[in-house]
Amino acid sequence: MSGRYGDIDYPTPTERAVFARVAVFLLALAVEGVAAAAGRTLPAWERAPLADLGLLAAVRVFLSAFVLDVALPLTE
Repeated sequence: MSGRYGDIDYPTPTERAVFARVAVFLLALAVEGVAAAAGRTLPAWERAPLADLGLLAAVRVFLSAFVLDVALPLTE
């Protein structure tokens, strides 16, 4: 039976969204890790966007999982 929004497979977009956000988070950590391993410090103008990117990616992991797995199925 189709729901209000059609036949949507919620787990697939949830997995893709979570994996994409985790990849962005790991990329931000990797950039800082490589800089630290090379013995260099990043200037503040480079470090701030990386910190923001990591923080936003972590928050969006939980939001995308909540919205796609909990909120949307409940609205059908």
